[in-house]
Amino acid sequence: MGYQIDPESHGFILPFSSAVQFHGHICPGLAIGYYASHIGMRWLHTHISDNSEILVMVENAGCGVDAVQTVTGRTVGNGNLILCDYGKQVYTFLIKGTGRGLRVSLKSEFTVDRLDPGLASLQARVSGDEATPEEVVDLPHRIERICRAILETPGDVVFDIREVNEEHRGRGPRAGDVVCARCGEPVSTDRAKKEKDGYYCQPCQRNG
Repeated sequence: MGYQIDPESHGFILPFSSAVQFHGHICPGLAIGYYASHIGMRWLHTHISDNSEILVMVENAGCGVDAVQTVTGRTVGNGNLILCDYGKQVYTFLIKGTGRGLRVSLKSEFTVDRLDPGLASLQARVSGDEATPEEVVDLPHRIERICRAILETPGDVVFDIREVNEEHRGRGPRAGDVVCARCGEPVSTDRAKKEKDGYYCQPCQRNG
């Protein structure tokens, strides 16, 4: 698949700068999520005409999620953005009710550690006030170079991209609430554990 983007010009898809504004800063994770979403939306719009049919599954809970929300309009709150925090840069774009989707997963060559092996240690020095003034100035430039390396490379070089059949109906109707027998706070029934003496929320299960 010959996917390629110009970071500031892509028709119906918001520019990368919109994702940066929403997220609050530029970073490689945001660029990865943005590019994956760009590819996913292009594929989806060849098959559907109504965005309400879109369901997105993301296998991390990092910066890229904000890019997904910016580009696709899916959110956790509306039940159309499913987060499975496996720590993987994998994004699956599904057409509801069909099982058809596009799975976009980052190739190992485009991880930050591969693109700039010294960036993590530089970030640690800057955040710990141990960096030189030159290093402080250099950090944002290195981050921007990584983002450009991702966004300006053909998508099928950055990602493994394949169509999948992965049925997922999204979030069902909201369950009712029960009261936790230990802390007394309301908790959704489908997230509580039932014991002989009542229901327990997950924090109370862990700390009990």
